[in-house]
Amino acid sequence: MIIDIHTHTFPDRIAESAIVGMEENILKGQGMEVKCARIPTFKGLSDSTKKAGIDLSVVCPVATNVTQPEKINRSSAKVNEKMDETKIFNFGAIHPNCENYMEIIDDIVAMELKAIKLHPDYQDTYFNDIRYKRIISYATELGLIISVH
Repeated sequence: MIIDIHTHTFPDRIAESAIVGMEENILKGQGMEVKCARIPTFKGLSDSTKKAGIDLSVVCPVATNVTQPEKINRSSAKVNEKMDETKIFNFGAIHPNCENYMEIIDDIVAMELKAIKLHPDYQDTYFNDIRYKRIISYATELGLIISVH
């Protein structure tokens, strides 16, 4: 079985601008010119996963503010319902500034999202920050996997 464990998708309406911004940040930060090889949407990922013969692509969404986790997680759960057809499985998302982090993690477990993605750079938080520590502690207590970028 071949699993691509770290992929991303963006809503259709912002996919192009999101990728352009990421490419610019890579060039600015690392001095490398990188171009996206696929359309960074759900359909683009599903199509490229199937074309490449990959059995499953795992989307690791990043919540960049406190208003995003619930919406991202509901959307992820809907995506996962069609995993056999699309070959895509989404993890859950949480932001370290979410005061209701336990409730969000409980929902992630209830939706069977299996893991959460933390991204210190995009979430503007050091990995050893108490906000991450409390999220990691509670999430692992409930059996979630923690992916960190």
